[in-house]
Amino acid sequence: MEIISIIIFFAISYGLGFMITSFMKNSENNLEKNLMRISLRFFSILAVLLRMIKVPVQWLIYLIISLAYPVYSLVRNLFSGSRSPKLNLAYKTDTVFIFGV
Repeated sequence: MEIISIIIFFAISYGLGFMITSFMKNSENNLEKNLMRISLRFFSILAVLLRMIKVPVQWLIYLIISLAYPVYSLVRNLFSGSRSPKLNLAYKTDTVFIFGV
């Protein structure tokens, strides 16, 4: 049961991070881009806003909100005919520094 909680937590974190970082300039480094998406900065802001309008704190509400934009983006890219870019796993010095921190 704990593993499901961890998976839901990372799905919510990644979904909210994807929503926020899609409006910013993406980094060319895939590792840096994905680490930025997992950050928790938007989760706390969303929690405060939902509590202000008296929405109950339930994981399903956060999961639906966090996965709405990534699913929309996926469907939009599938029907527009554009393919996702190829995954580049080349390591650069900044990637090594990210692992070091």
